[in-house]
Amino acid sequence: GKRQTQLKNDSALASKQKALEIRLNLYGENHSNTALSYHEIGITQNKLEDYKSALVSNQHALQIRLKLYGEYHPDTAQSYHEIGCTQSNLKDYKSALKSYQHALQVRIKLNGKYHSDSGHSYHQIGFIHHNLKDYKSALESYQHALEIRLKLFGEYHSCTSLTYHNIGVAQLEMTDYNSALESHQKALQIRLKLFGEDHHETARSYREIGVTHRKMKSYKSALESNQHALEIRLKLFGKDHRATAQSYDGIGVTQYDMKNYKSALQSRQHALQIRLKLFGEDDPETARSYHNIGVTQYQMTDYNSALESLQKALQIRLKLFGEDHRDTARSYLEIGTTHRKMKSYKSALQSHQHALQIRLKLFGEDDPDTAQTYRHIGLTQHSKQSMQDYKSALESYRKALQIRIRLYGEYHPDTAQSYQDIGIIQDLLKNYK
Repeated sequence: GKRQTQLKNDSALASKQKALEIRLNLYGENHSNTALSYHEIGITQNKLEDYKSALVSNQHALQIRLKLYGEYHPDTAQSYHEIGCTQSNLKDYKSALKSYQHALQVRIKLNGKYHSDSGHSYHQIGFIHHNLKDYKSALESYQHALEIRLKLFGEYHSCTSLTYHNIGVAQLEMTDYNSALESHQKALQIRLKLFGEDHHETARSYREIGVTHRKMKSYKSALESNQHALEIRLKLFGKDHRATAQSYDGIGVTQYDMKNYKSALQSRQHALQIRLKLFGEDDPETARSYHNIGVTQYQMTDYNSALESLQKALQIRLKLFGEDHRDTARSYLEIGTTHRKMKSYKSALQSHQHALQIRLKLFGEDDPDTAQTYRHIGLTQHSKQSMQDYKSALESYRKALQIRIRLYGEYHPDTAQSYQDIGIIQDLLKNYK
């Protein structure tokens, strides 16, 4: 009976912990099999999203392996790599970068550059640089990985397609849209050959091509690619899936850019319905859907509905992130803009000042978002149409201008916009010269 009970408790984690217990008993701490048990437990804890425990397990394995083999051994490299993976999951990207670089050094010394493990290390280092917003370094690492993978696996391999995909994502962040499009199209060609049309990786490529076309203002092509991705995702996952909601969102944002607000609203409402079903009300993606719907309703001059949607997004964001968060600030700004259109100037000003306080706290004075908020405060003061309010508006516009000159210099569209705002107010104040 007791043995039957023990055998029933055979989850991955329980079984691996039992193996560790036996190995500690048989071999003690400093043994290759004990290290392997710690390593395996770490893998399962990572899958269970218990990253702190996974880190402890992986560090145990590393300490034993360093003691047994020293630095330059495949198992030591593997431990550094797993530690990097766990630190990345904990969003401790700086530590993850060090761990991955450690693994890469060992792997290059043991196997040379042209080895699948070295390629994998370069790829992960690229991913970390990307998360640290160092897109130039990310691109360099991804290109190293691509060179290795092309040599080892050739063009038509899933690892090669993934590397082209990530190169495209980095190039997009660097606003090199032509190169990004080329990289994503290469990834798509490989994926179509390897997996065919109806595969989640193929859908991902269509989506990224859509995002890139949109950045290039090729809205028709962007819409086609996003619709392609949606069709595949509906076929593979059905309607109620995170990826399907993401595709509706991508279609919505493109329709919005094309000023087809009615269609954009429908797409965004589709995304919201899925997210409410999957995640419930209190989720960042649900909040984003409410926000996007609100912004679309604003463009359709349905200000009451817009205000309602934007306030829903704000309530969720306050619950999830608290006051001092960039998304909360964005909600306050959009609510303020909607109040201004409804001629509720006092409420508009309060919301904009709320946004300003958060942005000053998060980003400081010299930030594009802070400048944008000063401008919106100015626009609201300007709308109140009294001489006193024009003077206040002038002060706000000047603040926005000073920041923009410091950030961009004279010759920039935002700087020109600020000079224009000041010119219009000076006209109203009769300061013609």
